[in-house]
Amino acid sequence: MPPPPNRALWVWSSASGKAVVRDAEARQRFFEFCAAPHGEAKARITRVYLETYDQQGWKEFLREAHARGMLVEFIVGHGNFTADEVPGLKALADRVVTAYNPSVSPEERFDGIHFDIEPGQKKQWSQRAYRGLLQYARQRADDYNKKQGHQMALAADIGWWWRKSGEDSVPQYPDAMELCDSVVCMAYRDSAEAQVEAAAAQGQLAEAGKRRCSFWMGCETGKLAAQDKVTYYEEGCECLERELEKLPPLLRTKGLFVAGIAVHCWDSYQTMPRGPRN
Repeated sequence: MPPPPNRALWVWSSASGKAVVRDAEARQRFFEFCAAPHGEAKARITRVYLETYDQQGWKEFLREAHARGMLVEFIVGHGNFTADEVPGLKALADRVVTAYNPSVSPEERFDGIHFDIEPGQKKQWSQRAYRGLLQYARQRADDYNKKQGHQMALAADIGWWWRKSGEDSVPQYPDAMELCDSVVCMAYRDSAEAQVEAAAAQGQLAEAGKRRCSFWMGCETGKLAAQDKVTYYEEGCECLERELEKLPPLLRTKGLFVAGIAVHCWDSYQTMPRGPRN
């Protein structure tokens, strides 16, 4: 029987997310939770997607994560992406790749750059701008890896709904799969079967099977108004675990190996009840 897939956890720059980086006690509670979320050692978090642009606590957090055998990827995120946002997002990536990482010891470095870029409410997505951004990050990561002898990965989140949008519409996920070391499919549903169906319907599973990048499946635990079918918020963490166990064999029926499962996100996952909510 194959081992359970790796687990990742998004940590955003909310008050709780900032605390686990800056505050020693909160950081300790965070890592204890990650070792066995809700008492489940098999659900151990092995990778963190971290969004915090204030460098306070970076070194301490990264040292502790690496001492526990965890990897940490720096999130470059934007919820209303347009071509105008590209310069700022490049600058965010450069803060880590060209400025921070080369200046610290190996145990204090980020292990990757992780793009969480979505069209949001503006819906003015530019595929040319997105591909250019990923190409820029790919080159920066490759240059860094060559100079530093430290392998920094490039990752991106892809929406299951990413088929066509924006003024230069083409399927967006092939670019991410071509340029990145790993991708996370945000096929958010409240059952394993529905998650796989959503990803397969848009062609992402077939496309991932052609690529060398590792494929991760995301799941949602937060409360989303009028969208209960896309989150495990109502079902609780026992149901979540049952469904996530089904994902790897279901994906194998599609000819695809899942490298890991990514849970969105720390704020909601840590407070999830074991059983269903009323």
